[in-house]
Amino acid sequence: MRVLRHRLRSHQRLIVLFVLIVLVPSVFVGYVSIRAIRTEGMRQQFQEKERQRSMVWMLDADLRDWLFSFPGGASSRAILKFQIDGDRISFPDLALTLPADRTKSPLPFSTGRAKVDPQLLHSAEEVYYPRIQAFLSDLQAGLTPGMQHFNHFRRIKAFIVLLPDRHDGYVLDEQRLIEYANQRLGELSAPEGYRGEIFVEGPGDYNTTTGDGLTLANFPLLRAVLREPSSLSAFDFRTYSPLYFGILVGIVVFLGVVFLYRAVSQEMAATQLKADFVSAVSHEFRTPLSSILALSERLEGGRVTEGQRLFEYYRRIRQEAYRLSLLVNKLLDFAQIEGGRKEFQMDHSNLCLITQETVRVFQDLDGGSRIQLQKCVQLQQCISNGRAPVLADKIAVAHCVQNLIENALKYSPPGSPVTVRCGSENGTCFVEVGDEGVGIPTSEQGKIFEKFYRSQNVQSLNVPGTGIGLALVKRIMESHQGQISLNSEPGKGSRFRLILPRVEA
Repeated sequence: MRVLRHRLRSHQRLIVLFVLIVLVPSVFVGYVSIRAIRTEGMRQQFQEKERQRSMVWMLDADLRDWLFSFPGGASSRAILKFQIDGDRISFPDLALTLPADRTKSPLPFSTGRAKVDPQLLHSAEEVYYPRIQAFLSDLQAGLTPGMQHFNHFRRIKAFIVLLPDRHDGYVLDEQRLIEYANQRLGELSAPEGYRGEIFVEGPGDYNTTTGDGLTLANFPLLRAVLREPSSLSAFDFRTYSPLYFGILVGIVVFLGVVFLYRAVSQEMAATQLKADFVSAVSHEFRTPLSSILALSERLEGGRVTEGQRLFEYYRRIRQEAYRLSLLVNKLLDFAQIEGGRKEFQMDHSNLCLITQETVRVFQDLDGGSRIQLQKCVQLQQCISNGRAPVLADKIAVAHCVQNLIENALKYSPPGSPVTVRCGSENGTCFVEVGDEGVGIPTSEQGKIFEKFYRSQNVQSLNVPGTGIGLALVKRIMESHQGQISLNSEPGKGSRFRLILPRVEA
C-alpha cells in the first residue's frame, strides 16, 4: 500500500492528465451520446408509428371501397347474395324467398330447387337468414358501428354487407377479406420496408392500439401488425447505434489506459536511465579525479624523487586529465546537440589524417601496445596524396573516432588488439574500428545508439560508462550527412564504421 501511494504521488501529473484527456471527455461524450440516442430513438419510433398509422388508414379505406364496389369487388367472392323486396329477403341463387319479419312464418318457394346444394340451402335458412334479419334490424335502429352498411359476425366467420343506396347485399367469408387485406397491406408496406399481417382480435380488444399492431377503425375485429425485416444490415447505424457507441467508448478507454501505461512506463524508464546516467557519470569523474588527487598528494609531499617515477606520475596525471577532458567534451557536445545549439565548423578535411592523429594520441597515452593502425596501400595513398576529402568538422569527427577507440579498449580483454582502418569506397570515406571484445547481440544492435542505453553484455562486465557515447556519434554523423554501421557477433568482437560522403576538394 505504501508503494502504491508513492507511485500515485510520483505520477500524479500523468493521472490528472489521463482524467482530463480521457475520462472526462469520455463521460461527457457518453452522456451527450446517450441523450442524443434516446431522443433520436423516440423520434424514430414516433415517425415509424405515424407511417404505420398512415398505412393502416389507407388499408381501411381500401377495404371499404372493396366491400362496396359493385360489380368486381368483394361481391364477386360472396358466399351468398341476397335482395330485399319489401318485407321479403330473397336469395336468387337458391331460388329462396323468406319474410323479413322473423315473427312471420317462412314463405319458401322453389324454382328448380333440385339443383341447389342442400347444405348451402340449409345454411341460408338456418345460419345466414337469422343474421341478415338481425343486421337489417340493427341497421334500421342505428345500432351498427358507425352506421356502417356491413357487420362482422364472429361466430359464423362472415361479413354481411348491404350495398349503399341499393337493395342488394351479400355474405362474405371472413377469410376472403383477410386474404385481400393481407395482399393490400403487403403492397402498401413493401416500399417502407415492413412486413404486414392481418389477424382477428379476441373479444374486448376493439379500437385499441398496442406496440404489436394497429386496429382498423371500420373493422374493429381486425388488427394490422407491421414488423421490420428480420435480416438487418450490420451497418444499420439506427438499429445498432447503442452498440457502436459502447464499442467507441470501450476503445477510447482502452487507448487511454494504454496511453497511461506507456506514459508511466516511459517516465519510469527515463527516470531509471537518468539515475543510471548520473551514477555512471559520477563514477567516470570519480576514478580519474581520485587518481589525480592521490598522485598529486605524493608529488606535493616530496615522497617521490626519482626521475623515472616522477615521469611516470606526470604521465599518469596527464592520462587521467585527458580522460576527464574527453568526458567533459562528450557531455558538452551531447547537451548542445540535444538542445539544437551545436554549430559545426564544416571544412574540407582528410579523414585519414584525422584518424591518424587521433590514433597517435591514444598510442602515446596507452604506450602504443594495443591500437593498430592498418597500413594498407589505400591508406598510404590517402595520406600521401591528400585524398579522401570530406566536408566535416575536424574536432567533432575526431571525437567520434575517440569514442569508438575508447569503447574498443574498454570492452575488449586486456592485451587484445584494437584495429583502426581508414579508406574510401563507393563514393564514400570511412573509418573502421574493430575489437575482439564481448560483442553485441543482434537484438540489441539497434538500441545501443539510443541515449543512456547500455548493452546487457557490457553491464555484466561492470565496466563504467555513461551510455551517451554512441548516441553522440550517431547524432554527429547524421549532422554530417553520414552514418554509423555495426557488424558484431557475441564473443567475437565488434566493428564500427563511420561513413561520410566524399566530396571534391
